[in-house]
Amino acid sequence: MTPLLITIDTEPDLPRRRQASAGTLNNIPALLELQRRIPDIKLTLLVTHSVISDPTSLKVLEQLKRDYQCEIGAHLHPEETPPFIRGVPDETSLMRLPLEARAEKLRVLTRAISAHFPRPISYRAGRWKLSPEDLALLAEHGYRADSSVTPYVSWRIEHGPDFAAAPRDPHLVTGALWEVPVSIGLNRAEWLGRSRLLRNYLQLCSLELLGLPGPIKSAWSLVRPIRPVWLRPTYSSAEAMLRLAEQLLARSPGGVLNMMFHSNELAAGGRPFIRTRADADRIMTRVVDTCRYLLDSRRVTSTTLGDYVVQRSALNVER
Repeated sequence: MTPLLITIDTEPDLPRRRQASAGTLNNIPALLELQRRIPDIKLTLLVTHSVISDPTSLKVLEQLKRDYQCEIGAHLHPEETPPFIRGVPDETSLMRLPLEARAEKLRVLTRAISAHFPRPISYRAGRWKLSPEDLALLAEHGYRADSSVTPYVSWRIEHGPDFAAAPRDPHLVTGALWEVPVSIGLNRAEWLGRSRLLRNYLQLCSLELLGLPGPIKSAWSLVRPIRPVWLRPTYSSAEAMLRLAEQLLARSPGGVLNMMFHSNELAAGGRPFIRTRADADRIMTRVVDTCRYLLDSRRVTSTTLGDYVVQRSALNVER
């Protein structure tokens, strides 16, 4: 059966876009509400330093781990992870920090998680800012899975990595470290594959622009007839996510479905575009409805990111 991963960037509230300092943590209890609605789903919680360091949030994580066997992994945001080399808060982009600073921040976050839970083996870079040299760092610190790659999406406009032509399927990258990309397809023109024309187009037109006034958002949709479709409830309706899942299952029956979102998208005020309880409920319902259908009608199996990679590695050894 196809594994279903629910990988959640578990981080502070972010009521303003690109907020430099760590915010409040009012969204963390919403993870319990979500888990109670889908008790047979195993969540992968990729946590930031401020979340793991907060006693109230830690109690929520401990309950989720104890009662629902979730996985606690790492989500590195440099602006809230010590040591700080450029003041407090630090630079918000990992890619702008020296490699030594990134390595020390990763060590600090890994130790903070390991003080309360099994040593983390799953990781996602904050704001998708993954550099090739970071992969060796992750392997050195015992990580087995990275999920920072977004196929068909380029972050070059935001001075980030270009994943427009990145592989969509999980693959071994270095040592025992696997890359497990977020599940993303295209709304059309899959036949263009990895062509240079498509890559050049996606470098300019692959990003979603949330929270914009209606007319601007409509104009943005018009100028990009080809666009990525994410297995992500803030970008896609439940219907769109299920269509994508069906496409991915048909293309690769032995593949994996990797849904992602942020914990702060489950609580009112958690993000600029999640202003009300109704906004937050809409996102949570999309997650629940999609998971329920996939488990009940498509016979996928729920697992965590770390468990998936460990099992996948064991199969590779047997072969």
